[in-house]
Amino acid sequence: IVSGAKQKRIISGFTSGGVIDVARADGTAGRKITIFESDFGTATCLLHRWCLTADLFGYTRDQLELVTLRSLMYEPLAKTGDADSAQILQERSLKVRRERHAFRFSALT
Repeated sequence: IVSGAKQKRIISGFTSGGVIDVARADGTAGRKITIFESDFGTATCLLHRWCLTADLFGYTRDQLELVTLRSLMYEPLAKTGDADSAQILQERSLKVRRERHAFRFSALT
């Protein structure tokens, strides 16, 4: 499950009778859920800064593939005085296979 900050806070607020409190020596307190177990299986919850506030996505990792659109290139730029300038270019994308096996909630509050 991938979500923005607002939805991640809501997920971290889920409680049931099975809440376990762990005492920490450093005095830190709080609640953070990274793995959510339910009757339907186990899900890893990830926070992503670019997810919209009302969105939540679900997928399995084997559905995703990192693909290269343009391979890594080193390209020199114009010389300015004694300074040499260059840029490194590469284009990559995330390819989703079996889109119908993923989900998106887009109207969460």
